[in-house]
Parts: sequence; structure tokens; C-alpha cells
Amino acid sequence: MKSIYLSLALIFLTSCIASTPKTSNEVYLGVKVTEDKFKDQKWLESEIYSGTGGTMVANFPARIFYRALYEKNELQYIQLYTIVAFTSWRFIHSATSEDGVELDFHEIDRSVGSGTVTEHFAISLSKSDLIKMAKKNWQIKYYGKKGDGVEIVPKFLTEGFLKKLNCFSSNSCK
Repeated sequence: MKSIYLSLALIFLTSCIASTPKTSNEVYLGVKVTEDKFKDQKWLESEIYSGTGGTMVANFPARIFYRALYEKNELQYIQLYTIVAFTSWRFIHSATSEDGVELDFHEIDRSVGSGTVTEHFAISLSKSDLIKMAKKNWQIKYYGKKGDGVEIVPKFLTEGFLKKLNCFSSNSCK
């Protein structure tokens, strides 16, 4: 009887774990559009990509996603949102892309819980940045008071989000 309960618990737990997208088509199909009619805003947001399996440099385990804001059907901004968890503070404060460009950095939140320090931040990107990043896995270096890290943004993640952004802008999404 214990083995039945254990098996059921295992099935339940594994079904609750969100899968991370693995192809540009999965990213494209997974982009959610939410609307606030009162503010005439629409958000496009990709699913969270978990950087396990060698996509992040060892000292920078991150979860990332893209988001874009439209107001009155005009693109306002695009951001790459990052969530990192460490055992101590890093105080991430700035970022530079692999081509040497200093990126527009936005600190979102910092919190502590269960022995883990979590930092949330975003970098603003242009559509031309996405076009460049969709050509190859793209590296971004983050700088902090107590440690730096390199994030590798998979090509397919950028490709899928850019494809959704383009079809949304032209009202041609299927």
C-alpha cells in the first residue's frame, strides 16, 4: 500500500513541474498575451526557461524569460527578465552584452528565504538586439558588488520570442 501512495505522490509531483521550452517553436507557442483594457496595454511573455544542462556558466544558475509591453498597440519596450538564486547576496547592478554594449539594467526585487538569496532583474533590449541575439547563443555578463556571472541566452529562446513579437506587431499570429 505504501508503494502505491509513493507512486501516486511521485506522479503528482512530476506533473506539477513546469517544463522549460526546448525549441523556438515551443517558445513561440508558449508566449502568453495578457491584456489590460483599462490601461490599453498588452503584455507578451515567454515561458520561463531554466538554464540547467550547461546553458549557464556554472557560477550563474538562472531562470529567464522575455517580456514586451504594448500600449495603444505600440511597442513600448522589450526586456529579458532574469531570476537568480544564490546562497549569499551578489547585489547584481549592471550588465554588458558579448559585443561590449552596456545594457539598460533594471533591479526588480531581492529576497531571502530558506537559506537562498534570490535576485530579480531585467535588461531592456531593442528589436535589433533580438535580431542579433537570434543568430547564436548570446552571452551577457552581469556585475555585482559581491560577484559577477555570465548568462547564456539560447538562440532558440530569442528566435521564438522574436517570431511571436513580429507576428503580433503585424496582427498575423496564427
